[in-house]
Amino acid sequence: MARKKRCELGASCPYQHEGQHQAEYYHTASPARREGRRGRRLGGAGATTTARRGATTAARRGSSRQTPQRTPRATSRRSPIVIDDSPDRTASLDDDDVELISPPPRARSVPEAPKGRSYEEDLAKALALSKADNDRAIARAQDAEFEASLAEDRRKASKRDRDDLERREQAELERALAASKEEDDRARDTRKRAKKAEFQTVQEPTDDVVRVRLRLPDGRALERRFDRSTASLADLRDFVEAMASTAPKNFALVDAASRNRITGDGSLATLASGASIALLVVDVDA
Repeated sequence: MARKKRCELGASCPYQHEGQHQAEYYHTASPARREGRRGRRLGGAGATTTARRGATTAARRGSSRQTPQRTPRATSRRSPIVIDDSPDRTASLDDDDVELISPPPRARSVPEAPKGRSYEEDLAKALALSKADNDRAIARAQDAEFEASLAEDRRKASKRDRDDLERREQAELERALAASKEEDDRARDTRKRAKKAEFQTVQEPTDDVVRVRLRLPDGRALERRFDRSTASLADLRDFVEAMASTAPKNFALVDAASRNRITGDGSLATLASGASIALLVVDVDA
């Protein structure tokens, strides 16, 4: 069993009645105090006081037997406190021998009351917050309008770029078509002049011929004799292009009797079985 230690506070220790504290410390003020308490138990210097208290207790008990109507006063006794490991070092403490000292009450800190604001301060703060919210809302609206305007400008710029590109491409296509048409016209004029010179220099055949009469859209007529065995429908078209200055660029040959359109480049003999044939020059684009 561990030896108890002496409490530095002595008899004034406020924790001397707690079980855990009593098991570890003893609270006698001095060795003389301990000897006096041992005398009470073992018959030493304190035996007289113990005997006196025993006699007083017996007298009280006797008086309680004579007067049963009186209720005896209850006495409080504590169990012996072991001071050290020796069996003779025990003492009994009464309530009269111990002065209970309670610890001083702990001072509670009172929280400081918050400082109140006046109505004007609260109103000014609320107005400032409302103004800040309003400013932020206005800034967000302005940013949204700016972004929308910027997006619209980008869309218009992109549309202008696309329109410009389409116009440039269309202009290039038109220039290419015009150049091709001009080239075709020059080639046609060259061929027309060559064919015209050929028809003017070559004499008309006299044997086994077919007389072809052509009516132009403006009412004028062309007439020429062609060799039945060697002439073709292509020769008839070349004759119209070379000799008729008012002939349309795109024309077709139509049989004047049957009103059938003549196609192909076959021999003239397949078209005309007789000595002559009448054809109409029709403008295809009209």
